[in-house]
Amino acid sequence: MNGEAQGTHNYIDAATVTLQEGIESEVYIVVFPTADPSITGRSEVQEFSFGYTTPDVNFTVMFKSSSSSRYVPTVKVNDTEYKMTKDGDYIGANATKTQKYYWYKATVSVKEGESVALLFTNSYSMRASINLSEVSANGVYYFGADNLNSGTTAVDLTNADEYVRNFVKSSTHMVYNEAADAGVATTSIGGVIYKMGDADEDNTVSVLDSTTIQLALAGKTELSETASDLSDFDLDSTTSIMDATNVQVYLAIGN
Repeated sequence: MNGEAQGTHNYIDAATVTLQEGIESEVYIVVFPTADPSITGRSEVQEFSFGYTTPDVNFTVMFKSSSSSRYVPTVKVNDTEYKMTKDGDYIGANATKTQKYYWYKATVSVKEGESVALLFTNSYSMRASINLSEVSANGVYYFGADNLNSGTTAVDLTNADEYVRNFVKSSTHMVYNEAADAGVATTSIGGVIYKMGDADEDNTVSVLDSTTIQLALAGKTELSETASDLSDFDLDSTTSIMDATNVQVYLAIGN
């Protein structure tokens, strides 16, 4: 507050109040009479209530889906629905190359401090949901649903490694969570599409890849960073003898 003294009488001619974000405050200001020396011994209190509007938090939601029209997703954020649009190049395709998969994007908004309920839908029966306790302004969040036809659970892939995040096999195997998801799956690393299990990076999965994984585990060959990612056939974030075995199983039964 700014005040001045005139004679023996103080008065206030201005007051500046800064409110802390997120708090509604009531401020009481004592206002003395003006510099009239004939008025003494009294003052008045005026109450000012300052309302506060909670600011919006804008962030980006990404969802992995087929580009076929019936699969194109929408996202409902709390009570508001947003259309999602294709973002970037395709990250993989199914075995028959009849479907390509992309990330879809929507910029959305919630009130600061508000919990977030996401619901991803398409023209099939997918109703995949997930709740977030908080989001950051301008943050980017990645999600997928294993089954684009009828999935009910969305998986948070935001903190997953790139090769795990971009894993695709088919519209009913979009997020790795079991052995059935392995096989002719692909991933995208640095914008390049690879086959999972292709440890020698020759663009095919063969018994040589299983051998390469075993040699790497024995310290007899060294894998590039990309080859190491592709060797993680079961996407558990580590390369082990199980990955070599699973490649052999895949080659034996084909799936």
